[in-house]
Amino acid sequence: MVVYSWKGERLAEHSYLVLRLYCGIFGQRHEKLIANRLNVDIKPVLETTRIACILHDVGKALKKFQLSARQGGSFRFHEVISAFFTYDTLCNVLSDTDVVLRYQLSFAAAYAVIQHHQAMRGGLWKVLEKSFEVLPLDSGIDEGLVDEIAMAVQMTTHLFDASKALEVFKERVEEVSKQGLKRKLQEFKFYFKDWINQGIPRNIHSGKTKSWGEAWEKLQLTLPLFVAPLQLCDHLAAFITRGGKGRRLHREALSLLRRVPLNLS
Repeated sequence: MVVYSWKGERLAEHSYLVLRLYCGIFGQRHEKLIANRLNVDIKPVLETTRIACILHDVGKALKKFQLSARQGGSFRFHEVISAFFTYDTLCNVLSDTDVVLRYQLSFAAAYAVIQHHQAMRGGLWKVLEKSFEVLPLDSGIDEGLVDEIAMAVQMTTHLFDASKALEVFKERVEEVSKQGLKRKLQEFKFYFKDWINQGIPRNIHSGKTKSWGEAWEKLQLTLPLFVAPLQLCDHLAAFITRGGKGRRLHREALSLLRRVPLNLS
């Protein structure tokens, strides 16, 4: 079954285009900048930014959203579900990295995904709270979601290897289907509430508290480097595929980028 990101537009195609734009406009130079700011290796940063591009719209796969998508309906607060899956997937994809780095990057990706439509309209907690009033969580997830993301991953093999991320994502979707999306999102919301209020994830061992504090300080200064590229590339992808209809920001950004040499191969 096809999963749509917009009326007549497949989620796989949109996810691929967002990643392709990101790699052409930002890519490794940008990931190296982030890695240098955080004082970490570039490989997990590359995985983080690119997995976020692929998963940034998976929240649109709610069954009720898909029913309305065929008539051009909206997907209000889909980014919260997308952020949950992005965070959950990355925590497992990065399981072999240092625990501090794993939570640094997983949080950064989830934050970028939540903000890719909200811009800075509201804080993270405000957005998470509001989403529970709006999202049709009882409708469940469309059965075609994993296949749709598998298609996106297949399309992006020339940009990076996302095979591990796909396997993990499949496992996360299966678990959510068994335990219920509303329950998992509630856990996600309160986990992040504790994180924001206390400045530290629950899973950080006391022996890592000092290194986490230093990492968290660096991360907060680096978050815009995760958010801005995803926002821009998502908006540009929508502008390109939806007949050039969009906000002035989209047109101006595309006009500016046409003057710069890009590598979109």
